[in-house]
Amino acid sequence: MDASVSGDAGVRAWAFRLATGPRRNISHDGYADDAPRSYQWDSKVANSDGPSVGDVIVLWSEHGSLGYSRIDTIDRDNGTKTGYRCPNCHRAKIFYRASKRPVYRCQDCKREFNDPEVIAQEVTIYRAHYGKGWTALSSLAPDQVRRLALERKSINSIRELDMTALRAAVRHPRF
Repeated sequence: MDASVSGDAGVRAWAFRLATGPRRNISHDGYADDAPRSYQWDSKVANSDGPSVGDVIVLWSEHGSLGYSRIDTIDRDNGTKTGYRCPNCHRAKIFYRASKRPVYRCQDCKREFNDPEVIAQEVTIYRAHYGKGWTALSSLAPDQVRRLALERKSINSIRELDMTALRAAVRHPRF
């Protein structure tokens, strides 16, 4: 399948943020992404039900864009997600501190602790497969990807993009 997207009515574009390197926020265990082939998320993620087969995705990280493609298929399975919360206020905004003790600090109530509350949540697990049309693209800086979002102040891992602005920014022969 070709990743070319020009002239497709009804196709939406999404930025999938790939977490790379050590994570400071430990609200959950992360996902089993395979960058040039598939991206995983669950039903607790904002916009989880937005991406559809045929939509365009731009995979990006804190370093910039990695590539783009079309979604070939989306697997959906029921599963359990392990989450971590502050034992004081039960919020998920807890951060790991490598050089301080206790090792965790809650961003909301400021409590410091060594053992977060562990919770199990029933979720729908999604895995988008897009490897057939994968095209490497390193030309977009992180702030450029953020500006392409329909909701520019969004901090979500899955963000809908402005397709017209994306086409203008990418300027790739297959786009």
